[in-house]
Amino acid sequence: MEPLLFFGVFSPLMFSSFFFLLECIGNKNSSIFTKRTFIFISFGGLAILVSSGISSLMDILINFYSSFNIASPGYEKFPSWLVIIIITLELDLANYLTHRFMHFVPFLWRFHRLHHSDRKVDALTTLLHHPIEVIINSVLIVGFYVVFDLPIILIIFYNILLALHSGFVHSTIRIPKSMEKWVGYIFVMPVMHRSHHSIDVSYGDANYGSIFSIWDRLLGTYKQKEVSKTNPMVFGVGISKTPSENSMQSFLINPLV
Repeated sequence: MEPLLFFGVFSPLMFSSFFFLLECIGNKNSSIFTKRTFIFISFGGLAILVSSGISSLMDILINFYSSFNIASPGYEKFPSWLVIIIITLELDLANYLTHRFMHFVPFLWRFHRLHHSDRKVDALTTLLHHPIEVIINSVLIVGFYVVFDLPIILIIFYNILLALHSGFVHSTIRIPKSMEKWVGYIFVMPVMHRSHHSIDVSYGDANYGSIFSIWDRLLGTYKQKEVSKTNPMVFGVGISKTPSENSMQSFLINPLV
């Protein structure tokens, strides 16, 4: 399970930094070395430390979840390429449900809302997750891995894809509208996920998909915000739920106040 924890938390830091650099190259007015950059990168590093710290608890969690183990799906009956597709879809559905759960349960939302408090959504936003949310998410998702007896190599493969895609959908990189429209019928695209970060709750409580947009479309949580000069996209959460200042301390205590 240690390789999973490593790739699961190191990949977001790597890919988010990559897309952030692309954003800065594309926007000459952007500055790489800012206080915001330092704080968000620090949260990415903090996630790695937290995940490494709870790795010793994984054996306990695995033993606990193993008691709920259902019958093995029997993937050996299918060709390898089909197994990869099936498990990738299963993992993505699990992330969709976990994400939706984070919004639905008030206690969990207190921690997840830090991710939504960013008023300048870009590739670095991918890293802004409270360490307690990292722990909760790990506990929930590892249960899914164990109960459904999923191969560790495909879990790692999916988490690398997820990290790459997350950096992409949070980024401000311009995508042709026609591509976003047609590719968006299957995959989450930046315009869809950035709507999820809208301060407008009706859009913030929608578009929970991670890689595939099909779950939102099938389960009725897809909602696209039309953006224009007269109707711009505004990110964040309410003032009372936003960190009081741009500092690590303020970000960390935000869910507790």
